[in-house]
Amino acid sequence: DEDAALRELGALIGEPAVRIDELAPLRSGFAFPQVTPTSYEAWQSLALASNPQLGSQRHALDVARYEVERNRAGHLPKVSAFTTSRRQKSDSGNTYNQRYDTNTVGIEISVPLFAGGGVSASTRQASRHLEQAEYELDGNTRNTLIELRKQYNACESGASRLRAYERALQAAEALVVSTRKSVQGGERVNLDVLNAEQQLATTRRDLARARYDYLLAWIKLHYQAGTLSEAQLARVDEAFVAAGG
Repeated sequence: DEDAALRELGALIGEPAVRIDELAPLRSGFAFPQVTPTSYEAWQSLALASNPQLGSQRHALDVARYEVERNRAGHLPKVSAFTTSRRQKSDSGNTYNQRYDTNTVGIEISVPLFAGGGVSASTRQASRHLEQAEYELDGNTRNTLIELRKQYNACESGASRLRAYERALQAAEALVVSTRKSVQGGERVNLDVLNAEQQLATTRRDLARARYDYLLAWIKLHYQAGTLSEAQLARVDEAFVAAGG
């Protein structure tokens, strides 16, 4: 499992050979970032206003609306204004060194009578594209809000899990110490110590996993809300022990 995880990490960062000792561990006493704002409704408003994917699809929807109007305008009269300027110089025998300047300004009106149904067909096609854009925006909005709620709940429950695992770690460490003393007093055997140490290792693993899960959910929450920036990434970077630290 460790080898597969290192290979997957190497593929993400473009380094084929990643060693476990090159990875910075989490700080033991690091204060994890809080979820601000605290209410889900505020996060939902942020996501609807700032999520880049939803914003891009809203722009695509506007383009589809304009495309329908553009195709529908094929039935309307067309007014064109034009201006021309022409200069001619004659060097013939009868008109030597004579110049003619002609300036024209005009308005042209064309009224489409029949285009073989092309305008109606293109308008219907543009309308179908508009409906498709609306469905895609609605679907992606629902998916974004579902994922946003999932990460928000993960942060809320993750904070409680962290507190619980921290208390469980203290209890597991105390259990190992008390069990060793009991062995010295003849009340316990070495197998009891091994079981206590195994429980301590399991609790440490669960606490580390809960810490990583919380940081990941915190980052994903900002990503879905469209507020993820270098400031949030730097905040997560502070959770790890710096090289040589």
